[in-house]
Amino acid sequence: MGLDLAGFKERLAKVNTLGRADLVKEVHREFPQISSAVMKELVDTLFGVMSQALLSKKRVEIRGFGTFTAHRKNPRKSYIPSKGKVSAVDAKWVVKFLTGKTFKGKLMAHCEE
Repeated sequence: MGLDLAGFKERLAKVNTLGRADLVKEVHREFPQISSAVMKELVDTLFGVMSQALLSKKRVEIRGFGTFTAHRKNPRKSYIPSKGKVSAVDAKWVVKFLTGKTFKGKLMAHCEE
């Protein structure tokens, strides 16, 4: 089930941001036999499962694309130059993304065009 990315690349070049609705439309164009409502449900379910995994501190790996992981950032002190004072920054959780080797190669080739 390979995707033909010929037209996708041109359509994607026309937009600066690809939101959830845009993603549903683009995937629906690749699979027109699946209704838009079902496609929206699939995309929402995919993001829901990924979110739940990250909330459970699990690693989400998509072969050929990349890996998402939840990381805890420790509390720290930060300097605010405009106010000239030091402020405390609380501990927080962030999601980190590491690009997969295959996707990184495609991205580098695309950027050099």
